Order: sequence, then C-alpha cells, then structure tokens
Amino acid sequence: QLPAPPPLEAPGLPTRAAADSFEEQWARLSASSTPTALNVSEVAVALWRCHGGRFAWAGGLKLCCDLCQIASPLLLKRTIALLESGAGLRRGAGAVAGLLGLTALQAFALRHYFASVFKTGLAMRAALVGATYRKLLLLSPAARLRASSGEITNLMGSDAQRIADLTPYLHALWFAPLQVTAALAILGRELGWAVLPGLAVIGAMLRLNKSIAAATYRVQKQLQLARDERARLTRELLGGIKAIKLNAWEAPFGGRIERARDAELGLMRRLVKLRSLLSALFTCTPTLVAVVMLAASTYAYRTPLTLKTAMTVLATVNLLRSPLVFLPLVLQSLQEASLSFGRMASFLRLPESTPLPGNDLAEVGVAFHAATLQWPSDAASGSGDGSGGDASGG
Repeated sequence: QLPAPPPLEAPGLPTRAAADSFEEQWARLSASSTPTALNVSEVAVALWRCHGGRFAWAGGLKLCCDLCQIASPLLLKRTIALLESGAGLRRGAGAVAGLLGLTALQAFALRHYFASVFKTGLAMRAALVGATYRKLLLLSPAARLRASSGEITNLMGSDAQRIADLTPYLHALWFAPLQVTAALAILGRELGWAVLPGLAVIGAMLRLNKSIAAATYRVQKQLQLARDERARLTRELLGGIKAIKLNAWEAPFGGRIERARDAELGLMRRLVKLRSLLSALFTCTPTLVAVVMLAASTYAYRTPLTLKTAMTVLATVNLLRSPLVFLPLVLQSLQEASLSFGRMASFLRLPESTPLPGNDLAEVGVAFHAATLQWPSDAASGSGDGSGGDASGG
C-alpha cells in the first residue's frame, strides 16, 4: 500500500512563488520611480526580471531551430543534385542522413521552445493573478469604490490570460525578419529578378493583413468595454435581487442583461470572423507566392523548370509561412496586451490601506467623542472636524 501524499503547503506552491517574485520586482520599480513616472511598461519590466532567463533560453532554442530550417532547402538541393549526377550510394546516404539529422534537431528544438514559452506564460499568468488578488485585499476604502468587481474579474481572467498568450509569439519580433531575410536571399540566388513579383504579392498581403489587424484591435477594445458593462449589470442584478423580486422587475433587468450580452456576442462574432480571415490569408500566401515566382521565372528566362530549382523554391517559400503567420499574430497580440498591461498597471497603482501594528491592549485603545468621520479621498485627505475629540492610547 502506497503512503498518502504529503499535504500541499503554502510555501511549496509555484503560484505563490511566482506572485512573490513579481511583487518584489514591482515594489522595487515603484520605490525607484514616482507614481507619475510609472507607465505601462513597468509591468512588463517586472515580469521580465522574474522570467526573463527562461524566456531568453527559449529564444536560443528557437534560433537553433531556425538555423536548421534555413539549412534544409540547401541540403535538399544538394541531395537532388547528387541524384541527378548519378552519385554513389555512400554520398547519397550521407546527404539523406544529414537531412534527417537536421529535421530531427529542428523538431527537438522547436518542441522544447514551445514547452519553455508556454511554461513561462503560465508562470506570468499565475504571478499576475496572485498579485491582483493580494492587491485587492489591501485596497483603501476609496480605491475599493473605484475598482468594480467586474473590472477585477476581468483583470484576473481575460487580461492575465491575454498577457500569457502573448508569450509564445513574442520571439517572432526577431525570428520573423531573420527567416524572411534568409528565404529571400536563397530565392534571389535561385530565381534572380523573378523574385520581385513574389515580393509584390507579399507586400500586398501584408498591407491587407495590417488593415485586418487594426480592425481586430478596434473590435477587441470594444469587446473589453462590453464585457465590463455586462459584468456590472450582472453584479447590480445579483446585489438587488430581493428588491427586484419584490417589485417584479425580473423582465426589465433580464432584458438589460440580454441586450448587453447580445452586444458582447456580436462583437465576439466579428472578432472571430476577422481572425479567421487573417488566418486564411496567411495560410494561402506562401503557396500563392511560390506560384507567382515560378511563373515569373519561367516567363522571364524562357527555360523549363528543373526539379532541383522547383523543390528548392517550394522548400524555401515554406520558410515564409512561419513569419507570415506569427508576425501579424504577435503584432495583434501586442496591441491587445497593451490594453491589459495598462489596466493591470492602473490597478496596481491604486492606494492601499495602512495596516495597523498588533498590540496587546489592556484597555480601550482609541475613543472618539462627537467626532465627524469620512472616507479618505484621492484629491484631498479630509480629517475629522469634530469638537471635543478625545483619544487615549493604551
């Protein structure tokens, strides 16, 4: 019989460690900057200081994967040339073994890259959720009035998830230009000036997808506001459910929530359609570019295509698939995450209540007589203006 597993204790929770590390870095940034000097990037800087090492290691793995991917078309061309020249079994087997080794190393590096970046994204999400919950427990009374429960729910849910979803695609900011440059260099060597029509197609597709990405950003911003409104209405209904039942107001309040939900669903449908169109365009772009380049090469040079050239061009154009897919995604995710970073930074800057130190009191600690008390405000902290105030320390 196996022994029972030990209970999970708080110090051993990975989510708590992630939140502690983020709060430590955020406290350092807050201490070294004035409240007005803090900006949206401070949240990203704090996350980088916590998880930047693992994220950089994933970038090294992606670089290894990209180098293998760039070398594959060249080795494929070499293999086809050996077959056409009637090379011996030994040389052919060596070329095929090299191609197999490159593919295996590329797959190994790519899978470890995705495992590392997704793990980093989960750690970042855990840190943001934990920091948001702890901040909620420390908010001052005036700050609690400013931060609604729907906003906090979105911070711990969709906003934290959106920042975590950005992590797997963020390396595309450097590997996409690298892959595009390498692919264009190989295509220029193989096809010469026939590459230019393909570049025109790529430019047209990028311009079209930029417009779609901008429309997606606008819809995402409207959707965030619609979610907050729907959460506010739901909270209002649940808070006054007794009065609503007594006055038979179920239908009017239900209609308000239904209209808010319909507006949210309409924006979600628009967002899904735009993303589907974006994905479809970038899926068919490499094939369209290859067809245009090969057709232009055949027409310009008046020579039939050889197997070596066709296979090399197809394999090289396939290099463009990853940057053409990931670069718009990361730009779109950056636009969406910038909203989440701003909301998160604004919430973490809210004033906190000052905790009272513990003390063993033998008698009444503080007594008020004919005092006027009020909640503190951000503009001016008013003091109680009562007469005959008396305080006795214990």
